[in-house]
Amino acid sequence: MSRAHYRIIYNHDGGTLMRPFHPFTGVPFSIEGFVDKTIGFLAGTQVDAVTWTLGTDNGYVAAQQGPGRAANLYCHKTDVGERFYELPPPFQSKIWHLHTHRVRAMIEQGCDPPEVVIEHGHRHGLEVFLGFRMNDLHDGRPVERNTPGIMGTDVPMRFPVFEAGAFNEANIRGYICKLKREHPEYLIGDHPELTRLCHIGFDYAHPQVRDFRLALIKEACQNYDLDGVELDFLRHPIYFKPGEAQRQAELMTELVGRVRACLDEAGYRARQTAQSQHQESALGGLRCPWPGHRNLA
Repeated sequence: MSRAHYRIIYNHDGGTLMRPFHPFTGVPFSIEGFVDKTIGFLAGTQVDAVTWTLGTDNGYVAAQQGPGRAANLYCHKTDVGERFYELPPPFQSKIWHLHTHRVRAMIEQGCDPPEVVIEHGHRHGLEVFLGFRMNDLHDGRPVERNTPGIMGTDVPMRFPVFEAGAFNEANIRGYICKLKREHPEYLIGDHPELTRLCHIGFDYAHPQVRDFRLALIKEACQNYDLDGVELDFLRHPIYFKPGEAQRQAELMTELVGRVRACLDEAGYRARQTAQSQHQESALGGLRCPWPGHRNLA
């Protein structure tokens, strides 16, 4: 499938494995229900394409979950990223326990979630993109919650998860992925211009970080019959240490070019694929998100 233009591109943040069903609602989970809540309700609308985000981000639900969130863990068949559904108990969260059980049961039945989404999207005449959060700081949520203006302010946060180049184990209430735990030097780290939440973001100045993200994308291109990828640059828009973005911009431009090459190698259409709908809405076009650098279309 290929369209020159899309009327509407609908973004799923990956939450349809959990949010439409028990315990968030009174509806029991089923694969048929998952398909309906992800794809079926779009039939007959002006939506031409869907993006479905790979990864795990359980929201905070005080009555069921307890504090903390997870990032850079995945609910699909991957040999590159960490499989969230294979994490061993005990869990700090009832929701996490349910989430891992639900996804594991699907995969054991031969129903890999993104494969299900793509198959049924195509049946409904939709193009399906898989989305990737280029940086995700949800795993850096501090113990003290509900602080307004978390991003981009100088509101102090007590009980930081990551400080002075090291993790504070006693303060971690979510899941920190293996790459961050084993290589804290790959993270943005402390800086007086940043809130403590930002300290735990990946620093894309490190080639290992760029290679990790590219490997996830390349694997998906090889394993799934997708129509393109979404690079979500606006989930948490910090990629380099403060003051370094302009100097390091070509590194990100080069990474986006490598993603384009992966798509070409996998046989996708030669025109620019949806590099980021989030980025497009913010900047008015499919452009490299670093001022002064070339458009990759």
